[in-house]
Amino acid sequence: MQLFPLQASGIDVDAKWHDAMAFCSSEGKEWEYQSDEQLERTLSKGLQQHYKHTVRMSYDKTDHPIFLVMSGPGTGKSRLLDEFISLAIETCTDPALKEMLENSYVFKVNFDNGTKLHTADTATNQIASRMYYQLHPPQVLWEDFSRHYQDIHLTPTFVLRESKKKKWKCLL
Repeated sequence: MQLFPLQASGIDVDAKWHDAMAFCSSEGKEWEYQSDEQLERTLSKGLQQHYKHTVRMSYDKTDHPIFLVMSGPGTGKSRLLDEFISLAIETCTDPALKEMLENSYVFKVNFDNGTKLHTADTATNQIASRMYYQLHPPQVLWEDFSRHYQDIHLTPTFVLRESKKKKWKCLL
């Protein structure tokens, strides 16, 4: 199985964007998504606020909302996260933000569903490794990938910078 090597200058030129695996793997992934109007209003307001402060280059922690999804098993958390970018686009009223959302690439970072946590590693490298893993073909197994890259320390910033060099637009 082919793995793309990580070169000192950045991600290998052959690395390509691959949509991430869905978070939702239950039978619910096949159902038509049924959104909630209050959720849509909250999401729209929060995204608009985040975008407005980002454009103004205001990075105070009180200016940027945190989207947190919590509930019990089987309540639709994973499905909501899979639908997040579509919901964001549908509820967006700012044309510039909407265009950015429509042209963004989404990294899905998961510590479940076959990408188990390596307890000896840093949180930063764990997240960045999963982002970099998404740039590999879907047939590359996490076990093979993580074993191959276990001694290489990445950061999310590095992966995002490399994606910008490749002209990928990332939603930050």
